[in-house]
Amino acid sequence: MFQRTLIVASLLFVGAPAQAGEPTTIGPKACATCHSAQHTQWQGHAHARAYQSLPAKDRTNPLCLTCHAPDPERPEAGVTCEACHGAGSEYQEAHVMRDPYLRGYLGLKDSKLKDCQTCHQADHGAKLKPLDLAALWNKLHHGNTPPTPAP
Repeated sequence: MFQRTLIVASLLFVGAPAQAGEPTTIGPKACATCHSAQHTQWQGHAHARAYQSLPAKDRTNPLCLTCHAPDPERPEAGVTCEACHGAGSEYQEAHVMRDPYLRGYLGLKDSKLKDCQTCHQADHGAKLKPLDLAALWNKLHHGNTPPTPAP
């Protein structure tokens, strides 16, 4: 009996991947393979150019990069899908993305207006004018989907 249990347990764990740790970013090109319309829309607005908008002297400043280039592996990409939706390594597979419960469980986040406020703050600096995020949401976010209310 013990030997049978050991064999079954071995079969269950042989194919199981080792714990990889924290999810990792996959980058906008990987997201674009399935979400080409969203990728094209992203390329046309300021989030895609957030890193380039920084003066050269600020492109190594961690305080600036937190918002302008949140993916340290791809700073030149600016603010990508994963800045709002979470690192995609765990939920990127097509069968996972088709299951709203599984993709959420594996790390896909729904964007909320309060998430935008992490970077878009009225007191950021004299050069930035305050933004009405609710008014701008439909202009910038995925083909006029309504914003998720902040809790």
